[in-house]
Amino acid sequence: MKALLLADRDLGKLAPLTDHTCTAMLPVCGKSLVVHAVESLVAAGVREMVVATSDRATLVERELGNGSRFGATIRFLPTRGNEGFDAIAARVGSFLGDEYVAMHADVLRSSFVGRFLSVATAHEGCTLRAMVNGRSAGLWRVVRGNEWNIQDIDMEGANALAVDSLKAFHTANLDALAGRFPGLLVPGRQLPEGVVVRRQASLPWDLSHDGPVFAGQGASVKAGVTLEGGVVLSDNVVIDAKSTLRNTVVLPNTYVGPMVELENAIAWKKDLIRVDTGVAVHVTDTALLADLSGHTPGAMVRRAVDRVAGALLLVLSLPLWPIMLADSWRVDRKRPLRRVTLCGNRTTTDEQGRAVPRTFETREAATRIPLLRHLPRLVAVISGDLSLVGVQPLTPEVSRRHTEDWEKVREGAPVGLLGPAPLGTPEDAADEDKLLLEALYAETRTGWSDLKWLGKGFLSLFTLRAWRLPIRY
Repeated sequence: MKALLLADRDLGKLAPLTDHTCTAMLPVCGKSLVVHAVESLVAAGVREMVVATSDRATLVERELGNGSRFGATIRFLPTRGNEGFDAIAARVGSFLGDEYVAMHADVLRSSFVGRFLSVATAHEGCTLRAMVNGRSAGLWRVVRGNEWNIQDIDMEGANALAVDSLKAFHTANLDALAGRFPGLLVPGRQLPEGVVVRRQASLPWDLSHDGPVFAGQGASVKAGVTLEGGVVLSDNVVIDAKSTLRNTVVLPNTYVGPMVELENAIAWKKDLIRVDTGVAVHVTDTALLADLSGHTPGAMVRRAVDRVAGALLLVLSLPLWPIMLADSWRVDRKRPLRRVTLCGNRTTTDEQGRAVPRTFETREAATRIPLLRHLPRLVAVISGDLSLVGVQPLTPEVSRRHTEDWEKVREGAPVGLLGPAPLGTPEDAADEDKLLLEALYAETRTGWSDLKWLGKGFLSLFTLRAWRLPIRY
C-alpha cells in the first residue's frame, strides 16, 4: 500500500514559530514532525509515498530527499495548501492505487499505524478513519470512490496529538520526551536519570535536573544550570550559567543568557512564548535571548571563506582598476565614482529591537564596461557586508518597497556580489522577474548551487557581454 502524506497545512495559530518555517518542519525532540510521520509509515511497512507540500516546500524536500535514508521512495506534489486528500489524490492519478493511506504530517502519534492498517484489511469497500480518545488521529485508509463513506476505528491504547497551537507544540515535545508516545523514535543516547543527548552535546557532569532532559546536537549547557519538570534543548542551543528552565522547549540556534528563568515556555532565537498565558514577546536584550544562526561553525566558515576569496579577487583585479578609473573619468568627469548606499548582510536593531539589515556605503564606477562597474564592491566582500554569491544588494528605499510575502522570500539568502539576478537575467529584465528568480534561489539554495553561480561568474569574464552592453552581469 502507498501513502499520501499531507505536509501542506500552515496554521496561523503557530506564529511566530511559523514565521520562518512551516508546520511540518517544526522539531519535536530532535526531529521534524514530517520525519516522525515518515518513520511511522515506514515502520508500518509503507515504502512508497507522495508528500503534498505548499508553503516553504523546499524545506520539506531538503529534509526528506528521495526517501532513501528512511528506506522509502518519496515523491513531492506542490499544492495550494489544505486541499484535502481527495482533491490531491485526484491530481496524483493512478500512482496511489485503488486503496492508499492518507496521513497528516502535523499530528504526532505513537506507533499504531501498522495496527490500524491490519484492522483496515477486515473492512472492505469503505474509507476508515483512525480515532484516538474520540478525536481524529489524522490517519485514513482511503478507498477510491468511497472517500466520504467513512467508518471510524477507535485505536485503544494509542496516543495522538494534533500540533495545531503553541500549547500543543509545547505539549508534544514534553510528552515525547516523557515517553508518552510509545514507539516514537527519539534520536540520541540514553543516559541515566532520563537524560537523552545527541552527538556533540555538552552537559556539566553535575547537572541539576528534576525530570527528563533532551539535549540536541551541539547543545551546550553551562555550569550551575537547573532543569526542572521536562526540558527539550534543540540543536545548537546554548544555556548560560546559573539559568533555570522549567517545562521549557528551546528551539534551534537559541542562546539563553546567564541567570535567566524560563517556565512553561518556548524560546526560539529572540522570541519568548509563555504557553500558559499565550503571550509572545520579542526580546531585544541579547543578554537574555539571542539568535545563534550566524554563529554556527558552518556559517562562520562560509564568512571566512568569502572574506579571504574577496581579498584574493581584489588583488587579482588590481590591473583592472586603472582601466576602470580612466573610463569612468572619460564618461563622467565630475563623478567618476558615485557614492551608493546599500543594504548588506550585517544587521543592526530598529526602534522595536528587531534585527534589520545594516546599510553600508560603496562606490559605483561610471564606466560603460559592465565588468568593471562594481569592482569597488569587492571591498564590501572583505568587510563582510556582501557575500561572494547571493541576491543583489538593494538600496534602503527599494528594500522598503518590498512589502509582499513573495517579495520577502529573497531575504532568506545572503546579499552577494554575484548571483541569479546579475548572471541569470538580462540587465534590462523587469524587477519582478529578478525578484522571482531570487526567491527561487533563496528557497533552493545549497552550497553546490552557490559554487555553480560562482562558476558562471568566472566564465562570464570571457564573454563579449562582460565588456560591452548589453550583458548579463
